Amino acid sequence: ASGLTCIKQCLADNLEPVCFEASSNTAGLWRYTEVDEENKDPHSSIYKSVVINTSHHRYPRLPKYKGMNKFKGIQIHSHFYREPTNFKDKRVVIVGCGNSGMDISVELSGNTSQAYICTRQGTLPLIVPRLVNGKPIDHKFSRFYVTWVPQFIQDHIIKIISKTTIGLPPPGLEPKNKPSNCHPTIKTDFYERLSTGTLIVKPDISQLNEDGSIEFVDGTKIEKIDAIIYSTGYQIKYPFLDKDIRMFPPKYPNIAFIGLVQLIGAIFPLSEMQARYVTSLIKGYIPQHPSISEMHKEIRKHQKLLQKRYYNAARYTIQGDYIPEIDSLAKDLGYYPYPFQIIKNYGFSLYLKVLFGIPNSFQYRLLGQQSWNGAADAIRVYNDCEQSKIK
Repeated sequence: ASGLTCIKQCLADNLEPVCFEASSNTAGLWRYTEVDEENKDPHSSIYKSVVINTSHHRYPRLPKYKGMNKFKGIQIHSHFYREPTNFKDKRVVIVGCGNSGMDISVELSGNTSQAYICTRQGTLPLIVPRLVNGKPIDHKFSRFYVTWVPQFIQDHIIKIISKTTIGLPPPGLEPKNKPSNCHPTIKTDFYERLSTGTLIVKPDISQLNEDGSIEFVDGTKIEKIDAIIYSTGYQIKYPFLDKDIRMFPPKYPNIAFIGLVQLIGAIFPLSEMQARYVTSLIKGYIPQHPSISEMHKEIRKHQKLLQKRYYNAARYTIQGDYIPEIDSLAKDLGYYPYPFQIIKNYGFSLYLKVLFGIPNSFQYRLLGQQSWNGAADAIRVYNDCEQSKIK
């Protein structure tokens, strides 16, 4: 998806893009691909029932448990999971409570004889609904909300939304982190499956046994397990470059990584803004990079902020905030929706929609180079929920 965005932006800036694709089709990680004898390790991690999957990663990360090499049952990473029928009437353990772990555990709970999900942190993550009052939850996080509402109030609002729509977690499994300190999980029917007993929560694994039993860190044990699915994330792996990168590797100023960020929100607007930033550098519209030492200094500063805010997990090394992340690039490029200019050019009513409405990428097409005459109308239409009018 980010590659297609880059191609579009190169063409918009009269550059000639050449795209290399790892597979024989477009869509990259988002294209469903069967796991079979001819394709034992496909590039895509998408399973048939996926609604959204934020792994834009390729190399599965497996945990290390005692007895993994002795366990006789099936052991796979969620990267290789495709559909539930392969596990019909089996006893299955899913390790990990992220989006894919919960997706798979809920789906399997209706097909297996018994499904278990292991929480490696000892508690469940914050679970939020996909829709609030019939609208996507991320549509609620307007520019005003993100910029002006204090973080502790945002945390409180998210907790209320979770409690009133999803319900309370089982005693002892309540999230231990603030909503702003972790990535929420979207799975509305997870607690429903727990209440029916078709899905059972277990703590982290301590040992796998040759006889098909599994022991857990709380001293409990379950027998006759047929399969384990590890939903334990992916390695951020580019073997041809240094590990300390963000968007531009300091040592290689002619290389840029687009979409290598985990956002709470859509990746496409950020990928587009990153692509606009890169092409602006190529065309000479904005100043070139600072010195390598300055870039390293900024990287270390950003990493310290992430370490202070989030718990220690690989996924949070590339975490970003949706609007602030895009805004920081937009200000450098002259695309930021400044209040005075919006009001002057489009009127106060449109600025209210920019401030309190859906935070879409049209906001960054109102001003500056490559502004779009239809952006204002698109913002009005989107916020009036009349998307069919957009041409």
